[in-house]
Amino acid sequence: MIVGIDDIGMFKVFFDVVFEECDTVELKCNPSAMELSLLDKSHTCFYSIRYDSSFFDLYDVDDVEIVSLFIEDVVKILKTAGKNDYLTLSSDESRVVAKFEHENNTRVFELVQPADFDESPTPPSIGTSCNVRFSIDDLNQSLKDFDIFKSGSCHLYCEDGLLSFTSKDDASMKYSHRIECDAQGVGDAYYTVDYLKNIVKFKKVDKKVTFKFGDTLPLVWEVKDNHISIKGLIAPRIESDD
Repeated sequence: MIVGIDDIGMFKVFFDVVFEECDTVELKCNPSAMELSLLDKSHTCFYSIRYDSSFFDLYDVDDVEIVSLFIEDVVKILKTAGKNDYLTLSSDESRVVAKFEHENNTRVFELVQPADFDESPTPPSIGTSCNVRFSIDDLNQSLKDFDIFKSGSCHLYCEDGLLSFTSKDDASMKYSHRIECDAQGVGDAYYTVDYLKNIVKFKKVDKKVTFKFGDTLPLVWEVKDNHISIKGLIAPRIESDD
């Protein structure tokens, strides 16, 4: 495997968000795309990303190849990238080489592939009853407002082309935010606010996000551009009267 990356900032946005969620990560490379997926340590949220071969400036992958990495090391190295650096990633059976180049300046990092890496999880197939696409800015506004309540969960409800974000009842006040958007079906469930906040961090990839969910079902979300697709699955939060 040899891949060349000019837009390092776009490549690393996924790692910047999820690096605390898992210790190791697999890059599954095939002739058409580089894919990776991981399950967070609490088993609440599943992430997956696909970089089409067209995302890369150089993409030389002849067959299916799996590269395993310590995700924290990857993040540290990507943070050293200069604004005009060009990154080349290559691998052999035990190491991955990351080379940064700019004019006559070349820096090389050699990363050992972990022997006991966590195998990439496979997400379950879920049938949902609601499909809605809306602005990440609107999502961000709701989540900022939720911080007023120090609430750990958010009630999502969708019906008749309206998506609503609602807080739990509070002794002094309650918050709700209703968005008119492109929506089909009905959905009704609670989800953890912190996991919803992670979606906002992917605005660099897409200004809008697609939500698919149903009554007490996991939330399936996606942001994508022409070359990158990032998907997530968030387990519903079980609410009680306590």
